[in-house]
Amino acid sequence: MLKYKLIEELKNHFGTDKLNLEQNLKVTECAAELIKLFKTKYPNENLSEQVIIYSAVLHDLGLKQDKTNSENNSIILKKLKSSASAKDLISSLNIESLNIDFQTMEEIAQIVIHHHKAGKVSSNNFKILYDAEWIIKLEDNYQLNKLSEKEKDTLIEEKLISDLAKNLARKRFLK
Repeated sequence: MLKYKLIEELKNHFGTDKLNLEQNLKVTECAAELIKLFKTKYPNENLSEQVIIYSAVLHDLGLKQDKTNSENNSIILKKLKSSASAKDLISSLNIESLNIDFQTMEEIAQIVIHHHKAGKVSSNNFKILYDAEWIIKLEDNYQLNKLSEKEKDTLIEEKLISDLAKNLARKRFLK
């Protein structure tokens, strides 16, 4: 699967920036978990595991580039760089053998560009990546151990889109 090639390229891209690499890999694993839950609950719904996993692996490529240039720290620029980097990376991996068509590449790029903004892309593929990233953000960036159960539940409700993701987050974070 291309996932493993992309992860190797991601490791090369981030180099010594282990924090961003680990975050991308955690989001990818969480997305895989949400995919399994989604497929079990909604077996007939439209979903592309390929689009979700590739988007998860590639979603924050622009971060490393921007940290070295303080003038370019706008979120929009990061998103555009991530999208361009994602397209470049996929294209560099002998695309003919990877079975990624133009439409799939464009969907991955759109998800990467908009992955911080719920509602910009409405596909199930987007929702799973969005929720996976937020579950990891809640885990890594919020001091959940200092919050009450009600405060945690409020965060889960506010930040996550799908009921599947909310239920997964509640299992992870609530007693």
